[in-house]
Amino acid sequence: MGKNKFVIIVIALVVVLAAAGGAFFMFSSQTPAVGQQQQPVPLNQAPTLGPVYDSEEYTINLADSTKKFIRLKLAVELTNEGALAELQTKLPMFEDTLISTASSKTSDILNTLEGKEDLKNNLISAINYFLDQGQVKNIYWKEFLLS
Repeated sequence: MGKNKFVIIVIALVVVLAAAGGAFFMFSSQTPAVGQQQQPVPLNQAPTLGPVYDSEEYTINLADSTKKFIRLKLAVELTNEGALAELQTKLPMFEDTLISTASSKTSDILNTLEGKEDLKNNLISAINYFLDQGQVKNIYWKEFLLS
């Protein structure tokens, strides 16, 4: 019986020490140290937008049928003006990338939020592949019509 009491005491001690350590970690990571001021979080501060290329409207057949297509118009946000100028000189590569990437998708996939985000991420990666002067930061759908 004495051995069982010892085991219970050791387990209780481990639990108490783990709880105390967790509480210390939680509170120490949320409060600033003495003498430090916490930075105020700016309210209603709009994110800055980099240079943007506004595309033409594209109608692209989808992978699942010649009767299914997507109509796209997008804004491509870039990291700097050099990337914008480069993209404008490489429009045939941009258009080929857009058509190839979008036409590989099916209407069922693009009809979901995940499918739209996947297409956006695929386009960003594919366009960044041929840009040397900067990168694509984001793509914004200006028109996205499935038919």
